[in-house]
Amino acid sequence: MEEQIAQYLRWHCTGKARAVTSRVLEHTFRISGVKLRETVNQLRRQGCPICSDAAGYYYAGTKDELDHTISQLFSRSREIAAAATGMMKALPDYRDDGQMALPLDGGDRS
Repeated sequence: MEEQIAQYLRWHCTGKARAVTSRVLEHTFRISGVKLRETVNQLRRQGCPICSDAAGYYYAGTKDELDHTISQLFSRSREIAAAATGMMKALPDYRDDGQMALPLDGGDRS
């Protein structure tokens, strides 16, 4: 499936102007959106220059298109890391036994 999707994008969707929506790819390959995203991620990990933006997926036609998607991916990874760091602030409110500790006025937290 990976190779077919990569070839389809390379032959039919090279360059941002020829981007294809995930819905079209899902229908064409009879796969779910989750499976499509997993496949694109795997292809990217292997070095396949699949780009994406609001218009959909496309095979990089230029270095600028590839640079743009790389920049987007790094930005998303920073945002995910920031969210995880923020969630860590809530850890003191949880006990090791899995129960949440809520501070109550006049009560103790133990």
